[in-house]
Amino acid sequence: MTYHPNMGITRELYNEQHVTSAYQGDIGERIEIKAKVKYQSGSLTDWGYKFYVTLEDEMNNLFFYAGSVDLGKPEQQVSIRATVTRHGLKNGKRTTYVSRPLKLVKEVS
Repeated sequence: MTYHPNMGITRELYNEQHVTSAYQGDIGERIEIKAKVKYQSGSLTDWGYKFYVTLEDEMNNLFFYAGSVDLGKPEQQVSIRATVTRHGLKNGKRTTYVSRPLKLVKEVS
């Protein structure tokens, strides 16, 4: 179900009732994220290739990254440490924007 102005409720109330994602971390904080790549695209810029990646964790929290680091293919599980740059709504869902991701490597025992 998507929002329509004739539903009799405000967009804010609709989002509160239907959005399951929550903001993660404080702005400027380094957080660890274990999530699945939900969507990835990219473009060629004057400074190289830029990736646009949307991640979703097990609790349906959304993260968005735009930069030069390839975080993986869609449906691939990733584990990263990144800096929270801001919180905002993206396509009507609460999204945590991150930068400077570092892929975490699992230790082999």
